[in-house]
Amino acid sequence: MGNDGGPEVSIRRSMERAVAFTTMSGRGQIAIGGLGLVAALAAMRTTTDGQWLTVWLCAAVLAVAVSLWTNRLKAMRLDLPLWSGPSQRFALGFCP
Repeated sequence: MGNDGGPEVSIRRSMERAVAFTTMSGRGQIAIGGLGLVAALAAMRTTTDGQWLTVWLCAAVLAVAVSLWTNRLKAMRLDLPLWSGPSQRFALGFCP
């Protein structure tokens, strides 16, 4: 066994990182998917590019709000930090 503590420590760290990511709300993600479907139907009915863009920008803002709200509720219910390391990495994955 080396200085790193062996494979057991590596497995333990991986498990801890996976557990910390449970603050993501599955129901919230389903709601966001439904919002996307509604936005797609609404965008199909638009007549200008500006209207199409407005529909999708509004859907994006609502999706972020739903995600933050549902994830916050779940984190509070489970008494977990909302902005844990895995949550931060997940959020940063959406940044350009």
